[in-house]
Amino acid sequence: MSTKVRRTLHKTLLGYFKKQTLASITPQDCRNCRTTLQTRQNKRKKESELSPASINRILSTLSKIFSRACEEGILDRNPMQYVKALPEPPPRRRLLNEKQKTDLWNELEKGQLLYRLIVLAVNLPLRRGQLVAITEDVIDFEHEHVLVIGSKGRPPRLVPLNATATKILKAMIEDKQLPFPVTDFRKRWHTALRNAGINRRGGTREENYHFHDLGSYFASELIRRNTNPLIVQNLFAHSDMSITTVYAQTDDKLLLEAVKRLDQSAYPVTGSDDGKGTPDQLTKIDQVETTPPLILQIKAVESDSCG
Repeated sequence: MSTKVRRTLHKTLLGYFKKQTLASITPQDCRNCRTTLQTRQNKRKKESELSPASINRILSTLSKIFSRACEEGILDRNPMQYVKALPEPPPRRRLLNEKQKTDLWNELEKGQLLYRLIVLAVNLPLRRGQLVAITEDVIDFEHEHVLVIGSKGRPPRLVPLNATATKILKAMIEDKQLPFPVTDFRKRWHTALRNAGINRRGGTREENYHFHDLGSYFASELIRRNTNPLIVQNLFAHSDMSITTVYAQTDDKLLLEAVKRLDQSAYPVTGSDDGKGTPDQLTKIDQVETTPPLILQIKAVESDSCG
């Protein structure tokens, strides 16, 4: 958790419980705090409320405070243990179709800096803050990696560079564009998305495309090229494979291509017009080697790593 987010959480909790001592806070007080957060308006978008995930994150911090107080003998129990977390919607899935990709790249090519930043974003498993913080002294072209700053509580790490990222970074060094001299990134990015017909002004978070979604772009392209899911997880430095599956999405075209591979089987499914086939044919089909789907590959990797 970043210092900025931690400061915001503490300010929120202290603002609500400032007149109470730890021992006087009851489970009902915590429920009332949860209700207050549900009706609180987001300062950035005054029309929208805090998401259930944001509220649960705040309540989780509150629970940890109470747990620490119990460990120190200040409290006998954690009142948050009687408070249920809010149900959260499934992770949003946002992949661009081929036309949107083409329109976006055509729009990005109008501005060199933004274009270079997005090219790096779809070739490196980094967040925006890590990308814009890259400097010449942390790049090792000889060993093909870059040292990136820590993010979300993770320490700094080495990230491999492919030929595309290397070419962009060398060009930026030559043009003295590192670190990124972009001060109005949000405006440029949103304008490019709207001009490409992907986002619309006033669109909801679920409708619009975000810079963070480029992580799914990166991971999905790796999966499309049959990259081992464990490698994708290590590139992102995810602590759990379930986090990686949120990024590694598949589009409808890829799903269709997957089932069509069965059409190329050495043994036809049907031996007659009734579509049922003979028992011998169906037995042979069961014996045909097939590539397990992504989720089974991931589970297999998890089992191997645990073993």
